[in-house]
Amino acid sequence: GCFDPEAPFCDAGSFECRGCLDDAECNGEQCVNEVCLPCDPVDNEGCDDPGQPVCLDGDFFCVECVQDADCVDGINTICNANICEEAI
Repeated sequence: GCFDPEAPFCDAGSFECRGCLDDAECNGEQCVNEVCLPCDPVDNEGCDDPGQPVCLDGDFFCVECVQDADCVDGINTICNANICEEAI
């Protein structure tokens, strides 16, 4: 069996352990660089909560924002510590 968390899948052709090939292998998570993670920072897949629509690259969890451009409600336009705040 394949017990290494970084290579939990068995390749049917080579019979070697490998990482994930696509999201379908990840039980609701996202396949990012052959590892199942909660979200994908490239396309923000996995971040379904409208209040936290952005996947934080490197930490792989959903946040409100990573840059000012993510703050689009017209009032809170500054991203500070992954939270949209009003510009003062």
